[in-house]
Amino acid sequence: MEKPTTYQNCEELAEKTELDADLIARAFEVETPFDEEVKAATTFEEAWKLYDGANTGSDDEVVALTRALQLATTEDELWKIFNAVSDDSKLGEEAKGKINAMVRKRFADAAEFSEKVEIFVDLEEGDDLETELLDELLEAATMEDELKELRDSVSDDSKLSAKVDKKINAGIMGRFEAATTFEDKWEIFTGTPDDCEIDSKLLAELLEIAATAEELGKVRNAVSDDSELVAKVDEKISAEIRERFGITATFDEKWGIYEDTPGDSEIELELLAGLVEVAATIEEARQVFRQVANDRDAKKLAIRNQAIQKICALAA
Repeated sequence: MEKPTTYQNCEELAEKTELDADLIARAFEVETPFDEEVKAATTFEEAWKLYDGANTGSDDEVVALTRALQLATTEDELWKIFNAVSDDSKLGEEAKGKINAMVRKRFADAAEFSEKVEIFVDLEEGDDLETELLDELLEAATMEDELKELRDSVSDDSKLSAKVDKKINAGIMGRFEAATTFEDKWEIFTGTPDDCEIDSKLLAELLEIAATAEELGKVRNAVSDDSELVAKVDEKISAEIRERFGITATFDEKWGIYEDTPGDSEIELELLAGLVEVAATIEEARQVFRQVANDRDAKKLAIRNQAIQKICALAA
C-alpha cells in the first residue's frame, strides 16, 4: 500500500477502513483541513478561537493550542494555555517556561524594591519561581523596612518565612551587637517583631549588661514567667537590691529600698530581717512588726518574733 500524501488519500482510506480520515491523516503526518486553518492563524485570538471550537479531548485541540503558544505574546495569553492543559504536559511546561521568562524580565526591570515585592506577591503559593525570586529579594534588601515589607508578604506557615526571618534576625543581631549602651540595645529589642525567635537571646544579653534597678526592672517585665531567664533575672535583681541596701546608712533609706522591692520575694524577708537589726527606736521596730503582724507564714513569723524582741529590748 502506498502511503497517503494528501487528505483526499486519507478520506479514500477512511471509506475502505471505516476509520476517521483525520485519524489516518495524523498517523501518516498529513495535514488536515483543520491543520491548514490553524496554520493560517496569525494572531493568538485566531488560534484560540479555533481551539475553542475543537472537539474536547481531540487532537485538533492540541494542534490549535500549539499554534496559540507560538503566537502568544503576553503572560495572560500564556496562562490561558497553561490552564487549558495539565501541568505536566509538554504544552504546559512550555507555556510555564515562557511565563517564567516574562516574570523574570519584569522582576529584573523593576527599579523599586516594592515593585519587585509586588511581582513576588502576585505569584501563586507554591509557584516554581517563589524560591528563586525570594532569594533575589533577600539579596537586594538592604534596609530593615524592606525586609519587614518582604516578611509581611510571606505567610507565617510558609516554608519561605524561615528564610526571611533568618535575614531579619541576622540584621537585628548585627545592630544589637554594635550598640554600646543598655539604652541603645533596649531600643533595638523593643523594635523587634512580636514572637521574634531571638527575643530570648537579646534579653539574655540585656540582663548581662543591666546595672541599675530600672534596667533590671525592664528586663524582668519583658521576660515571660515560664522563661528560663526568670530565675537569673530575679537573682540579679536581688543582688542589686542587696548591694544598695548594704551601702545605705540610715533606717529610713533602707526602708525606702524595702518599699520598692516586689512583694512576696525572697529578698523581702531578707530586707525585713536587716531592718529589724538596724532599728534604733521602738517606732522603727514597730514599723517592721506591722509588716508581718498578721502573717502566718513561718518565715514571716520568725521576723515578727525578732521585731517583738527588738521592741522589748529598746523599751527596757
